[in-house]
Amino acid sequence: MEDCRHITKTIQPILSVHQLLADNWAFEVSSPGVDRPLVSHDDFRRNQGQLISVQYLDQGKLKQSVGRIESIADTSILIKVQGAKPKRQKKSPRKSQAQLIEVEIADIQSAQIELVW
Repeated sequence: MEDCRHITKTIQPILSVHQLLADNWAFEVSSPGVDRPLVSHDDFRRNQGQLISVQYLDQGKLKQSVGRIESIADTSILIKVQGAKPKRQKKSPRKSQAQLIEVEIADIQSAQIELVW
């Protein structure tokens, strides 16, 4: 935010002197937002460890998963997702088991950060 203030104070006199904009103008700054899609290898790398929702093609079928980005390779990502719950055993709590799935980045149709509140 401080950088934005500095830039505004720097360019405001230039814009005023050269009359590049109308008299009444406002300088607005925005971010891409927390729900912006993850599309590039760098997006996934920056968000390693984050919970994501991803739609991807698996042998021609569209699938959707929610899980944490565990690692990133050159052309794929490894996601830890919660698997199916095992059948109930005596005196054993029913817990879901995590699975690791590898998804080729080229097969990802959409992906975004899942916000946990």
